[in-house]
Amino acid sequence: APTSPRLANLVNISLDRNITRMAARYKGTYTRYADDITISFPEDWPRKLLKVIHRVKIIAMGCGHEIHDGRKLGVYRQHQRQRGCGVVVNAKPALPRETRRRLRAVEHALKVGKPATMTPSQLSGWRAYERSLSLVQVSEWKTRPRRKGMYRHADEPISPKRKGAGA
Repeated sequence: APTSPRLANLVNISLDRNITRMAARYKGTYTRYADDITISFPEDWPRKLLKVIHRVKIIAMGCGHEIHDGRKLGVYRQHQRQRGCGVVVNAKPALPRETRRRLRAVEHALKVGKPATMTPSQLSGWRAYERSLSLVQVSEWKTRPRRKGMYRHADEPISPKRKGAGA
């Protein structure tokens, strides 16, 4: 339903607030889309990483959630393909190589009149999605300003309150 993301954000306000504060203590950036949690750090701190994972599990359990270990939990270093919500997010957001190759194959099949696994309108939708990812400015992606203790939901930006300003 169109209300699902909004409901997920309302249910997870406490989770977001607590993980954001904890990540900020370790100079990390917390992001959540639906049930995908990502915490990014400016440097690789192996010792701190175990503490962060442990604390995220405690916070999630305190909010009534469960973290899936194993293949659902991953630690990706700078030299590895970093993926979140099906998008590669290393230098800039992009579709994974396998998806781009599949789209080229479908495009070729449609061009030469062979059977394809997608309709032309489905391919057009994928291409539009790919273009939307490429519109994100790399400088914005890499150097977004972060404030300690701030959190933001995808559909509801929260502006910081200034000291001395009226409510």
